[in-house]
Amino acid sequence: MIMDVILQDGPRTIKIPDNTREISLRSNQGEAAQSSLWLSAVTLQIRAPESWWNQARAYFPEVLWLRTRPDTAEDDQRRLTQEDFEAPLPEGVIANLNACIEQKDRSSLRAQLPASFIRTGVVQTNLAVLCDLFRERGHYNDGHWAGFCRILRDEPCLSRAFDQEKGEKP
Repeated sequence: MIMDVILQDGPRTIKIPDNTREISLRSNQGEAAQSSLWLSAVTLQIRAPESWWNQARAYFPEVLWLRTRPDTAEDDQRRLTQEDFEAPLPEGVIANLNACIEQKDRSSLRAQLPASFIRTGVVQTNLAVLCDLFRERGHYNDGHWAGFCRILRDEPCLSRAFDQEKGEKP
């Protein structure tokens, strides 16, 4: 299982607006916790297979896609290899995908990419979305969502936010 998550934003912090305390003083206890989560921006760099990204679009509608390795070919066309997939593929499948790249047929390539294709993307979200994600997917015991939620849970500043969202004192 391939799943890498890097918390970004200077270099491992969460950006919390300066006026969060004022908002919390104006709101009641439950609203204050929720509004501070909603106002706290988080940037994540995620490396995961296409199957995970298809489900994650519900939480992260906008993704900045990154290339996983620089172009090495002189003609600026990157060839796919076994490292681009979570599970090994038959060489004929990879050759067919590379033929689409050579023909510059991106629509055919996109349609034929298997769900195990690994993509790296950067998402900008907030702690409220991550809490919703954790509440909806955090019970998984195995697979990519379990790994993703485990990474979120192990991040100290994020785990405090999850505790706060549940009403626990930090």
